[in-house]
Amino acid sequence: MMLSSLAEREGLDTKEARDVATVTVAAIRGLLLQEVLTPGTCSEDAVALILRMREG
Repeated sequence: MMLSSLAEREGLDTKEARDVATVTVAAIRGLLLQEVLTPGTCSEDAVALILRMREG
């Protein structure tokens, strides 16, 4: 709900804000799982890509 609320403040409608929040949480979960399964992998590029997704 917090991410969805932040996305709405950025000007997205309710459904799009919820979708953006869902995708963001899924991406973060995937990165955490990757870190658990293969510790020490370099995921900075993936994090930067996730953060840039909304900029474009």
